[in-house]
Amino acid sequence: MKLVRRLNQPLSPNDSDRGHDLQARGPAADDEWLVILAFSGGGTRAAALAHGVLEELARTTFRWGQNTYRMLDEVDAISAVSGGSFTAAYYALHGDRLFADFEDLFLKRDIQGALWRHMAWPKHWYPLMTKQLGRSDLAADYYDQAIFGGATFGDLLAVKDRPNLIINATDMVTGRPFAFTQRFFDLIGSDLTSLPLGRAVAASSAAPLLLSPLTLRNYAGQGLAQSAACVEHIRSSALVDGAPEELTRNLVSYLDAEDRPFIHLVDGGVADNLGLRGLLDVSALNGGFDALLERWELGHVRKIAVVVVNAAAHHDTRWNRGSNPDVVDVFQALSERMTQLTSSRTITDLKAEMEQWRRAGPPGGGADGRSERAFHLVDVSFDRIEDPAERTFFYDLPTTLSLPAATVERLREVGGRLLRESVEFQRVRAGFEAAGRKVRPTENIERRPAAK
Repeated sequence: MKLVRRLNQPLSPNDSDRGHDLQARGPAADDEWLVILAFSGGGTRAAALAHGVLEELARTTFRWGQNTYRMLDEVDAISAVSGGSFTAAYYALHGDRLFADFEDLFLKRDIQGALWRHMAWPKHWYPLMTKQLGRSDLAADYYDQAIFGGATFGDLLAVKDRPNLIINATDMVTGRPFAFTQRFFDLIGSDLTSLPLGRAVAASSAAPLLLSPLTLRNYAGQGLAQSAACVEHIRSSALVDGAPEELTRNLVSYLDAEDRPFIHLVDGGVADNLGLRGLLDVSALNGGFDALLERWELGHVRKIAVVVVNAAAHHDTRWNRGSNPDVVDVFQALSERMTQLTSSRTITDLKAEMEQWRRAGPPGGGADGRSERAFHLVDVSFDRIEDPAERTFFYDLPTTLSLPAATVERLREVGGRLLRESVEFQRVRAGFEAAGRKVRPTENIERRPAAK
């Protein structure tokens, strides 16, 4: 395999594209709905659960007028972390091909074993020992060739009718989310379009201790084009007076390439295992979600649905039964507890933000005749499983890139079932059926058979 370029490329006036943000890929001006999927981390466990949700969205239809539509085609954006980023990136690149070949390509493949074998090649020993390469560089190389076929973010721009893809990592220095969007790459004077998808996924899933940080080169201020792009990013973000100082300081830190010539990224779950904190951060920087939607030219949106696919596991019972936990158990227990607390806080903040946005809308929809604002939070998580034995089975699954085929099938099934049984999701579907969306009707609404 040919090793992918280790470092990202500088930005030039001709190769930057605004296509990698919600403004460019949001709902049409005649559509009141904004639908966002959030895929959590959790290795193959998370990837398979997200796959099951996408399958159920493809199966779920609604009628408007004389036509039938799939709920899957109404998704405007997918924000993903770590294990969930594999499924999200593959779907954004290949669409319904996900249902035909992703099982054999990733879900039921021993990715972890193949990854360690790739790293163990003798030709990689010297670069690893001398730190010319990190373990995450080799992971990016493997993902690029074996899963994504060398595709870059630029290749996504040629894909029609796809949701906007947001892959999230964590800035090792600041501890804040770092999103693979052109707006973030403007800050470091870099071109996202030339970056391989596999490299972004590798950064998002670079678990501390197991994998090394993945490094980006900071080109901020190196030339007029780069300086102008960075300044324009800050200007376009319209940072309001009173924006949180920590968030503002974090953004500004990227503009000093002398102080931060390299940006080191680790697993996105360290900062936010749900992939939603970045949305809340940018809202705070812009003075609230209402103002943010206006700046994104999405002021026409009246209904927002966020489907959170949370594959978080809880190993409390296993550790309670053990009499002598080792260092790995302690690290994993503390990490899971911190992830639970962070995710809970993120959901609480999201609900508060959306309630404020909802209340700010005119009663009855206002003079423009549109409907009232509404927010729907759809929770797809193991916590929603009623049967205690089944819930414990999923709680106890390891965070790994290799699971038995039968376990993958159970994860796909439960993901689809939890979404299907969600009362809030049924409200979303009913809302689409009542209002409709002017998109092309689906010719074949049946689920494509899964690859055997």
